[in-house]
Amino acid sequence: MVSGIQPLLVRLVCDKGACGRGREPNLFVNSQPVAWEDFDAVLRKELSRRPPSWPVYVQGDPNLEWAWVLKVVDMVRGLPAEVVLVTRSP
Repeated sequence: MVSGIQPLLVRLVCDKGACGRGREPNLFVNSQPVAWEDFDAVLRKELSRRPPSWPVYVQGDPNLEWAWVLKVVDMVRGLPAEVVLVTRSP
């Protein structure tokens, strides 16, 4: 780990704990809310601050349709960067 640089965490959170069919979840990059239309630019900026081998951690709300998580994974891998899915323990 490089001193002073934090891992990059992307979280997808359902609004008020519920995501309806087709409703966009809220998107956060390192705890900062990000609009979906700004995600690519924010992600590129954050990745440029880190060594090329650092992964992007992605965490999806358990109530979320997994298609949203896959959309984020595809966007991250398209830059290219590696993805690590973060799951909660039961």
